[in-house]
Amino acid sequence: MTSSALLDAVDLSPRATAQAIYLPGRTGAPIGDHFHLFYLVGNPGCIAYYHSFLTLLQEKALSANGGISLSIYGETYPNYSDERKLATSPILGLRELIAYNCERLLGYARAQQSANGTDEPIKIILSGHSLGTYIGLEVLRWWQEAGSGSPAQKAINIVGYLGLWCTVTWISKSSSGQIAKRAFNIPYFLPGFCTLVEYLISPLPRSILFPLVSWFTGFPEDSAKVTYDFLKAKQGVRQALYLAHDEMNEINEDRWSDEIWGTAAKGRRGPKLVFHFGAVDHWVSSAWCAHRGSYSSC
Repeated sequence: MTSSALLDAVDLSPRATAQAIYLPGRTGAPIGDHFHLFYLVGNPGCIAYYHSFLTLLQEKALSANGGISLSIYGETYPNYSDERKLATSPILGLRELIAYNCERLLGYARAQQSANGTDEPIKIILSGHSLGTYIGLEVLRWWQEAGSGSPAQKAINIVGYLGLWCTVTWISKSSSGQIAKRAFNIPYFLPGFCTLVEYLISPLPRSILFPLVSWFTGFPEDSAKVTYDFLKAKQGVRQALYLAHDEMNEINEDRWSDEIWGTAAKGRRGPKLVFHFGAVDHWVSSAWCAHRGSYSSC
């Protein structure tokens, strides 16, 4: 199945729902002063976890830069909500999810070009959290490798990248990743555990499951509701766990060129990359700091 078979049209109506968020920027700003932050969520892939953060981010950005406009767009990944099931309900692997987001970014940029009556490429800042930081670098590589004159570069001009709590190398060497990796290596663990979780959760009414989720996670009510809805989605738990399995196997060596990192001696340099890390993050491996310590702070 190709990624294009999974897509619906990108909707540019302003909203912040469980399925997507679109915060349009300042009206009347010249296209050259209008930036678009395309946000890639982590795993579980639910955009509603980030509504408050993205809304505040836009408010701060617009108040700090009077002449600049910033629009923000992000989506819930397929299968994490019953409203975003795919036509044949396949479970997406990491490579398929990367291809999906490349197509979504292209669709978003083309929708903006159409809405603004321009052929000029849309200025994009890629941003993401956790798994979304890895997907963002892969989207950046796809765009760079597409080449001048390609549909991607005719529609998209990636000018920056902002990674938050970045799981871009060796997630399986992090403290939580080591536990997950050992579990996934147990024969039949993944399908068996998915079936067990679904069996335990499906019969529980909201009056029981929601308080359990709030107590176990310690989340505020809005985030606990997002988690509850994800757990109740028909494919949500299975999608999250199968994707996590791919993360343990595929997020390992640094796979990006010096052009992307901005360290190439000659030739085209990539967009500016900014990485932010938490003081403690049990999904981030110290191997990142050992390898890229001169280009990031850990």
